[in-house]
Amino acid sequence: MVLAAQTERASGPGLERWFAAAGAPVHLDLARSGAPARSVRDLLDLAEPGDVQEYFDMSLDYGPGIGTERLRAAISTYTGASPAEVVVTHGAVEALLLACGTAIGERQVVAVATPAYEGMCLAVEAMGGIAQSVPVWKPGSGCLDLGALCELDLAAYAAVMVNSPHNPTGLQADVAELEHLADCCARAGAALIVDEVSMGTLDSGAVSFGTSRAAESQAVMLIGDVSKAFGLGGLRVGWCATTCPKQRQRLATLRDVTSLGNSAPSQHLAALALENRSHLSVSEMARANLGRLDAWMGSRPGSSWTSPTDGLVAFPGLALPVSSLAFAERLLANHRVSVAPGGFFGHDRHLRVGLGLPPDVFAEGLAQLAEALGEAMCGADR
Repeated sequence: MVLAAQTERASGPGLERWFAAAGAPVHLDLARSGAPARSVRDLLDLAEPGDVQEYFDMSLDYGPGIGTERLRAAISTYTGASPAEVVVTHGAVEALLLACGTAIGERQVVAVATPAYEGMCLAVEAMGGIAQSVPVWKPGSGCLDLGALCELDLAAYAAVMVNSPHNPTGLQADVAELEHLADCCARAGAALIVDEVSMGTLDSGAVSFGTSRAAESQAVMLIGDVSKAFGLGGLRVGWCATTCPKQRQRLATLRDVTSLGNSAPSQHLAALALENRSHLSVSEMARANLGRLDAWMGSRPGSSWTSPTDGLVAFPGLALPVSSLAFAERLLANHRVSVAPGGFFGHDRHLRVGLGLPPDVFAEGLAQLAEALGEAMCGADR
């Protein structure tokens, strides 16, 4: 029996609309969930002379709808999927939409591992499905628990959606658990959509689920992009990879009525980034910021802390005297520091803090956050 759909999103506008209403990001942007932005020059400086000339001479006509051969080959080395299994998309958000559209048919319910960033649930709903929240984390836990997903009657579900590295906590799904879930989905005829956009950012040795034996299952669809890990959100390059020919055909067909194809210059630059990813790693910076945050949390009374293992976000629990949304709005107005309120993830005494910032900016952001917490506590005592 399919349970009634649930979400953990806050009522009213979601996180992205809240960000948009707040205006341009501030300098002390602890809400950022990805790497610092790169420039075209950053990427061309890594390129061979022939690549630079190719970029300048590149045609701006339509290219192949599934992506250029070079880019799909670069994605292959990053994910373990073969180039033929990759469909290039406009960022991970389009990949999620297409994956949901591919899976949803007579079965309409998609189990979403929560807490989750709102785009996962919105993608399901945008494609006519029903997003059902299935909690896989609770405060204080140092791991994601996929057991509840495996226990569902998956024959009634179109798909299961898991984000690892996990946003907002920065935890990773255990590979053996994820493989077991993939087996369960395959037996039930449900898709397993694995969003791994932040892979290898904090943990430079992390590898894609695409290298797992379970990724060979035709149930699995892998989602990734060059936004979070490489700071290249403006390129709008992502992908969905699957071994299932029917799924790839469906993905390509749906894409004919969404974006049709990516720009050739963006794909060229994304391929350069993936081919030179060791030069673009942010893990050393992120781990330095994590060490500072860990020490900072140790000095906070009433705090709870689960240290992230990969990705560029952390989800500290704090003794907030007001709602996380009210606190975040005061923090932005009075201190020009941005954080993501935990209420948007269903955990109102938490804040999502980004680790992908220059260490001096991160340190100043924490100092201002501490000051704002002190002010809030004093106000609550009056």
